[in-house]
Amino acid sequence: MKDLDYDPKHGLPMEVTSSIWAILTTQDVGAATTEESIKLIAECLNDAHKATSTVVTVLENMAGAGNIIGSTFKDIAVIITLVEDKSRVGVCFDTCHGYAAGYDISTKEGWDSTSEYRRPHPSPPRALSL
Repeated sequence: MKDLDYDPKHGLPMEVTSSIWAILTTQDVGAATTEESIKLIAECLNDAHKATSTVVTVLENMAGAGNIIGSTFKDIAVIITLVEDKSRVGVCFDTCHGYAAGYDISTKEGWDSTSEYRRPHPSPPRALSL
């Protein structure tokens, strides 16, 4: 939570800065079921949003190896449905992770086809990791 309270670049309280993004990966360490982990991630996001006034969190998709949550857009969409303030949460599409998870975005047609997979959360990503 401390990382969300301060702008690391300027050392200022978050309320003084605007539109600071916290990029969150969605890994599961295997200590809980997928459903329990998704619920916990959403609860933590809700707590973070209540404790700060300007942070917008984005969930980064993962490649899908091991006990990972977030390798499908469905996982991310379920987390977002559990977040209370949806204006302060979005998706960061990691192109490397997406490609490793089977999303071929090497062409315009491939990128356009991801809209089928993004259907649970159809808005464009709020951030890209290239």
